[in-house]
Amino acid sequence: MVVPDHFFNFAVELSTFRVLQGFNAFGGSVRAEPVVTYDPFEARVPGRLYEFPVNVAYEAWISTNYNLPYAVDLRGGYRRFDERDRKNLMATLEQRFRPNDRLFFILSASHEFKDEDVGWVAFSDDDIILGRRDQWTTEIGLEGSYTFTNRLSLNADVRHYWSRANYVEYHTLLEDGKITYTEYTGLNDDGSSRHNVDFDAFTVDLWLRWNFAPGSELTLGWKDNIFARENVVRQNYFDNLNDTWASPGINSISLKVLYFIDAAKAAQRGKRPP
Repeated sequence: MVVPDHFFNFAVELSTFRVLQGFNAFGGSVRAEPVVTYDPFEARVPGRLYEFPVNVAYEAWISTNYNLPYAVDLRGGYRRFDERDRKNLMATLEQRFRPNDRLFFILSASHEFKDEDVGWVAFSDDDIILGRRDQWTTEIGLEGSYTFTNRLSLNADVRHYWSRANYVEYHTLLEDGKITYTEYTGLNDDGSSRHNVDFDAFTVDLWLRWNFAPGSELTLGWKDNIFARENVVRQNYFDNLNDTWASPGINSISLKVLYFIDAAKAAQRGKRPP
């Protein structure tokens, strides 16, 4: 079990933002972990710690006026570690459209690249094996709503999550939290990687919501989920998406009814004289 008084993390963060007269805004932040810290979860063994390197993260963003029919949120980040060439890069673009008073939708795209990221992969005999990997994560989303009346609306959320990891090196976790050389190769008998992974999740959520009385609503929902996982890391987004669509999906339909009962009014009615 992890000792409660053990030092785990120390970070210093400075952030700022400004809203301009036209309701456009921008900001940024700097976050530093200036000393070696310790991760109590990565080893997957109670009481074992992974020594996390010194690092600095920078982030900046801009956001335009949400009162306009079209608005944009743009965010970017960079994190540098004091360990070889290890670094993270992140970018997010979110576009907000409101063509009229009834229709509103958001188109978003984000991408993150982790160069030489380190994480747990396996147990080998009595050793805890951590892998050094290049990891790419891409997420594309479309959220929308259409209001028919003040009581009836339709909402949709379509999302594709694609994450892949290519392992380049393996290490043994030592008792003091440091990592060192290992003879573990992470290869199958045919020479292919045992731990490389390409994971996809394509989800569709659709809700029809009817507020049939004050505080009461009926929601009819439909979900379609497709999950795909393999050990071959793909680099072409559209080829990967086509293979994901060809995978079997899970469909479900749900009906939920919420009815509000005013207990105070019900009690008053019960006290009325006959």
